[in-house]
Amino acid sequence: MSARAVLIVALLAGSAGTAGAAPPSLPRVSSLPAGDIPALHLRARPAGIGAGERVAGFWVSRPYAGPAYRQLGARALRNLPQYVMIHASEAAATAATSGRTPPGALRDTTCFIGHQSPGTATTVVEWGSSFTGSASLHPHEGKDVHPVRSEQVVVDPDGTARLHVVQAWLDARTLGVRLASRTTLPLSQVAAGPRGLHVYAVRRGGEVEIVVTTPPAARAQPLSLGLQFQQANGSFGAQSQCGHVRFALRTKGGDGDTATVQADIPLPPRQGERRGEGSVIELFGLDKLPPEHQSTRARQLRIGVSTSSTSRDPDALLSVAMGWVGKERNLF
Repeated sequence: MSARAVLIVALLAGSAGTAGAAPPSLPRVSSLPAGDIPALHLRARPAGIGAGERVAGFWVSRPYAGPAYRQLGARALRNLPQYVMIHASEAAATAATSGRTPPGALRDTTCFIGHQSPGTATTVVEWGSSFTGSASLHPHEGKDVHPVRSEQVVVDPDGTARLHVVQAWLDARTLGVRLASRTTLPLSQVAAGPRGLHVYAVRRGGEVEIVVTTPPAARAQPLSLGLQFQQANGSFGAQSQCGHVRFALRTKGGDGDTATVQADIPLPPRQGERRGEGSVIELFGLDKLPPEHQSTRARQLRIGVSTSSTSRDPDALLSVAMGWVGKERNLF
């Protein structure tokens, strides 16, 4: 059995309470909803994209294109790093570049996934495993057009959840964006944790995709520190600074797979905790959040997710368990 450990650090992850646990009887993997994300073929890369082409959810800008930078002159601008930034909206881009996001505001749940540099024999885009709330694109290999991808978990009031995945091509010279594919995968909730943390699953080929979302307060300004995860042997690491993390577990071959997820969950405010002028809550802008999210302490939660099957019964079972680790600690 292989093992993968995923470390999630979400220093404002949301509400608290006792650690949730998986239901005593989880559905078999075969009963989960199924979906797929189409491969993005490199041969489909456009030679160029017009400046007027746009795709909703991709706001592209140049960090050094404002009036203040133009005053430096052409020679100075040529010495600055040349790259473009991608955000989910103009408002998100403005907040990121101006630093004027109001304390207590929540970041967008959209995640951008970077791509790996293609090898000589590569025919499809290979996506990385880092999830970020914004992305930067550095021109390389003499090509102007590059693949970009975004993901977002959307949950309806009745609890129905979906993963929206958008793949597109971006022209770093014109800032034009052209849609390649738009996919929606149905998600099944397989566990619920404290303070609104959820675990979802969807079948995809011979694997099951696990999606762990963080509560709204995980994205609170200015203290959202995002997510961090790595494999058990420490050979792989990545970071996430958006609304979810996603990873795959094998379900076939008479073998199993497992992942361990750890999250720092903020606890509810203490009764009688000081909230007035000069308090920690006021100093860090937490007073702009709902009272239940005005937390100044956290405790670590461990989530174990695994699949298992046998030669006699190849239909894999999925299990999820959660429990607190260590003692609570102050965040500030």
